[in-house]
Amino acid sequence: MPWGMIGVTLLVLAWLERNVGLLLFTAGYLALVLLVLPMNDGFDSPHFGVRAAMAVPQLVVGLVLLLGAAGFARAARRHRRTR
Repeated sequence: MPWGMIGVTLLVLAWLERNVGLLLFTAGYLALVLLVLPMNDGFDSPHFGVRAAMAVPQLVVGLVLLLGAAGFARAARRHRRTR
């Protein structure tokens, strides 16, 4: 799954930017992706088709990344106001 590669890319970005907040977000994201979400089966249910089984983990990952982006945008806006 590409979720792990997104996490590794975020980890490299946090290292390059030397951003502790991004590092903490990336650690939480990688913990979610590697420890909580299923890697190959999805949330299999007899009512879902093959493609729908991976929809729930993809929605969870998308929501986490979207909320993280919104949080970092809000923090950047707040930082610009104080200068």
